[in-house]
Amino acid sequence: MDVTYHKLGQFVQDVIVWNKVIGEDFGEQKFELQKKITLEEINETIEAYRNNDKKEIIDGVGDILVTAGYFNYLKTQSDEFLKEEIHFDSEVMPFYIGFESLLDNIKISILRGHTCHFSLSLLAAKTIDMYGRELVEDYFQAIIKSNYSKFILPEDWNEDLELQHARNKYAGKFENIVPVTVTVDNQDYILLKADNGKGKLLKPTLFREPHDFMINPI
Repeated sequence: MDVTYHKLGQFVQDVIVWNKVIGEDFGEQKFELQKKITLEEINETIEAYRNNDKKEIIDGVGDILVTAGYFNYLKTQSDEFLKEEIHFDSEVMPFYIGFESLLDNIKISILRGHTCHFSLSLLAAKTIDMYGRELVEDYFQAIIKSNYSKFILPEDWNEDLELQHARNKYAGKFENIVPVTVTVDNQDYILLKADNGKGKLLKPTLFREPHDFMINPI
C-alpha cells in the first residue's frame, strides 16, 4: 500500500502563505511562540491517542502539521525543504514505528530547536495508514478552509457585533482587540487581532470549524 503523503509540501506552503497574509512577523519571539504552540499540540495529540479518540487524533495531527510546518519555515527562513518529496511504501518499509513514538521524536526535535520535516512526513503517512487517505486529506484541506473563514468581507462586517463577540469570548486571555484590513488578490478582508493588531488572529462570529468543511465529517 502506497502511503506517500505527496500533498504535505502543498499543505505547509498554504500555511506559510496564510501567515504572511495575516501579517505574522519573523524573529526570536515568534520562533519561541511557535515552539510553545507546537509542543502544546503534540501533548494534546498524545493524550487523544491514549484515549483512542479518532476525531481528536486527526485534528491534532493536522494542527501539528500546521504549527511544526511553520516552525520549520521560521527555523530555515526558506521553503526549500518543501520541494523534497518523501516516499513511504509499507510493503518495503513496514510502519514498525509507533504513533506515539513519532510524536515524541517530533517533540524532541522541537525542544532542541531542530527542523523535523522528515518526521512530519512520516507522521502524515502514518495517520493515512491508520485512517485512510480520503478521510485524512479531506480533513487537512478543511483546516485551510477553516483558517480563511476568519477573513470577513467588508460587506459582511459588523464592527460593534464582532468586537463585542471577541471581547466576551476572549475576556481575560487577549486585550486591545481591533479590526485589521488585509488585501488578498485585490480583495479587502477584515480580521480581528489582539494587541492593537500585532497579536493573535481571533475567531469572528462567521468562523467555521474544519469539520464544517469536510465532505464526510469525522
